[in-house]
Order: sequence, then structure tokens, then C-alpha cells
Amino acid sequence: MPKQQNSSIIEELGTNLAVGVDRIRAEQERRRAEAERRLAESRFRLLAEVSPIGVAYGLADGGCVYLNDRACQLLGRPRHELLGHGWKRFIYEEDRPRLVEEWRVWETAPFESTEFRFVQQTGAVIWVNLQLAAVRSAEGSGLAVVATITDVTARRRAEEAVEKLTRDLERLVAERTRQLEHALRELEAFNHSLAHDIRAPLRRMIAYCELLKLRCGEHVPEQARHYVNLVRSNAAHLDRLVEDLVNLARVRTHRLEYREVDVSKVCTQVLRTLEEAEPERRVDWRVEPGLRACADPYLLEVALSNLLENAWKYTRGREVARIEVGGMNVDGNVTFYVRDNGCGFDPSFAEQIFTPFTRLHRADEFEGTGIGLATVQRIIARHNGRVWAESTPGEGATFYLLLPPGPGRNA
Repeated sequence: MPKQQNSSIIEELGTNLAVGVDRIRAEQERRRAEAERRLAESRFRLLAEVSPIGVAYGLADGGCVYLNDRACQLLGRPRHELLGHGWKRFIYEEDRPRLVEEWRVWETAPFESTEFRFVQQTGAVIWVNLQLAAVRSAEGSGLAVVATITDVTARRRAEEAVEKLTRDLERLVAERTRQLEHALRELEAFNHSLAHDIRAPLRRMIAYCELLKLRCGEHVPEQARHYVNLVRSNAAHLDRLVEDLVNLARVRTHRLEYREVDVSKVCTQVLRTLEEAEPERRVDWRVEPGLRACADPYLLEVALSNLLENAWKYTRGREVARIEVGGMNVDGNVTFYVRDNGCGFDPSFAEQIFTPFTRLHRADEFEGTGIGLATVQRIIARHNGRVWAESTPGEGATFYLLLPPGPGRNA
């Protein structure tokens, strides 16, 4: 055989041998990759089967391909009933339309979780939470779903119990509120009726005392005149007490209407009225201009009037009385003060003076019913504010009104 022919045969054998080696290597690589895939799949199945959480794998159309034992246990159905689209049959009837709609949304915008009710083989209904993640399908190029399944029945029942309790509580509060409003209306009507029934004879007593003094003044003995004056004085005090109690009750039932109040203007008007009533007194009063507050105009005027009337009354013993109204900022809240150089009071009674009927001075020293400061405290409390006082006996007193920047919450 010629040498040239032998060379061709050898070259062809070499080529075929190289091709064969490449094929062997490719087959070995394929088998190794297949073994690794099977090992990975085996590991995944092992992890899925021992997982305490239900795991499912499904296609984008909702068909289920795989469920672990825990998922079947949670759903309370055998695996063959849940594979494919069979699991949809056991969704609680009221939840099916919602779940179908959510699945349609998922096709264009994958969602993270959903919850629905599921009917177990025993007929029991449980709440199921699905945590979903979109992945590439192993069966093709489309999307698939990996889901974790959790029984959230206990949580949902607890939430339902809380919701029911909340509804019952809201209904009870609404009912109690209606009853309270009705009782308050009745109480207010009773107060007005009682006030009228009490004040009418008191005013007649006062009028009769004045008439007795006018017509029989010269013939009435001095001691009898003294008794008549006592009767008139006590009747007038009782009439004022009834009026103050009615005003105190009105403060509680008055409906708050928040507006901007010109505090400087209100205080100036009150002090001018007091000045006109007692022109013989020397009172040096000053009101800081530009004081404003967001409050109910009527109630704030009542509170300021009570404080200014107190200051006017308790400075009566001074040759030159001084009353000052000003404003300051305390922790971001508007705070007004009324300061005087009157008789003052023991600072240990600073909190008690806002209690109804509390008086620190004898009636023959200063007139009053002990209701004014209690009215002030109630008004400021309704505005979600605070009132307090500072004093030194014989050196005057300062009353502070702290109001929040906006409407109070407990109106």
C-alpha cells in the first residue's frame, strides 16, 4: 500500500478519534449536569418535605404541580385532590371571585400575598395565607409560582373577635352617649326649672325686705332692721349662688365653637365695666395689646371675667390697686396671666381654690360663692388646657391660663 494512502487513513482515524473523545466528554458533562440537577432536586424535595411550612409549586394559570406533606396536612386534603386545578374546588365559595380576580392581576403584576378560606375534608373551614413568588417555569419559558402556605385561622378569628368587640363597644358607646345626652338635656331642663322656682321667691324676699325698709323704716326697731338686712343679704347671696351653679352647669353643656378671640379686647371691656361700677376706686390696670387665642368666645370671656372680677375684688383693700393682663409661651402653648397686688392666699391651697364652694376668706371680708374659679377650671379643661395659680399672702396673686394652639380633644 502506498505511503500516501496510509497517511490519509491515519489522518482520518485521528479525526474520528478526536470527534469520539469530544462526544464522550460532552456525554460525561451532560450526565454530570443531570446528576447535579437530580441531586439539587432531591435536596429541594428533602428541604420541602421536612419544612414546617407548607410549600407548593404551580403554573401561572393556577394549576398546582407539587405540594409538600405539610401543605397537604394544613389544607386537610390528600395530594391527588390538590394537584392540577383541583385545589380551587375547595376554596370557600365567597372567596373564589376575589381570588380569581387577584390571580388575574398577578398575571401582569405579581403580588406578594393573599389570604382566603379553604374547606378541609372534614368540612372545617380554615384561613390560609399564601406568600407568592414568581419564578421561571421548569416546564418552559413562562412564569410559575412558588408559594408558602400558612394556617392563619387563629389570627383571623382573633381579628374577627376584636372587630366584633369593637363594633359592640362602638354600639354600646353610641347608646350610652345617647342616654347621657338625654340625661344631660333633662338635667339642664331641671336645673333651669329649679333655678327659676328657687330664684323667684328669693327675689320676692329681697323685694319685700326693701319694701319693708322703705315703708316702715322709721317704725322698725334697730334690731328688727338688722334682721331684715340679714334676710335680704342672705337671700341675695343664695340668689347669686343659684345663678353661679346654673352658669357652672351651662359650661358643661355648652357646645364649643372655636374661633379666634381678641383676648386683649375682652379683658379691656371687662375692666372698664368694673371701673364704671366703682369709679371711686383707684385701680391701675394694664392689658398687653395683641393677645389672641383660638377658643370658644363665650366660654373664654366667662373665664376671663371671673379672673378679673376676682382680682378687682381682692385688691379692694389697696390704696392703689394694680391689675395686669399679659401673655407668654409655655412649652409651645399660649399662656395668659392675670396678676394683682391684692391680699393673696396661702400657696398650699393653690389647687384647692379651683374646687367648687372652696373659699379662703370669710364672707364678711370678701363676698362670693366659691364657684367662680371652679367655673374657670372647667372651661379651660374643656379646651384641653390647664389653669393654675401662684401667690404669696399679702403680696397678690397670679392666675395662669394655658391653652393649646388648636381645638381641644376632649370638648
